[in-house]
Amino acid sequence: MTATTAKIRGPRLQVLTPRLAERHPQDGWELADPIVLSDASRRALRGLIAALLPPPPAPRPEGMDERVETHVRRMAAYMPVGLRLGFVLITRVLDWSPLWRLQSFKPIHALPPAVGSKVLAGIATSYWLPLRLMMLAPKAMIL
Repeated sequence: MTATTAKIRGPRLQVLTPRLAERHPQDGWELADPIVLSDASRRALRGLIAALLPPPPAPRPEGMDERVETHVRRMAAYMPVGLRLGFVLITRVLDWSPLWRLQSFKPIHALPPAVGSKVLAGIATSYWLPLRLMMLAPKAMIL
């Protein structure tokens, strides 16, 4: 039997007519609520956002920090629980990184964004791989 003379056996597939995919909110899909963070974790996240977002010559509309924070907290709702807890822990550890890097006695959220950015850049360019990897998740979520 050749390919041109072979008969197809089995059930026939239903052919659907193409249509436009509806987008949120018309299709009924609802976005997850942002995760609830403690005040300390929220301050740490806000400090990381302020330090990681580009400085003022870059466009930074009003309310950008709040929108990024809501986006990060909403994305964390889709993470498995262990990963979510790890992200919050890394956020808190990075917030206190000026202290354990011996650069300041204040956490990142209490420092000016330019100083916090330098501390985080030092972590991201560290020779020690586990230290560099600590910056992977926050940079991926915020930037």
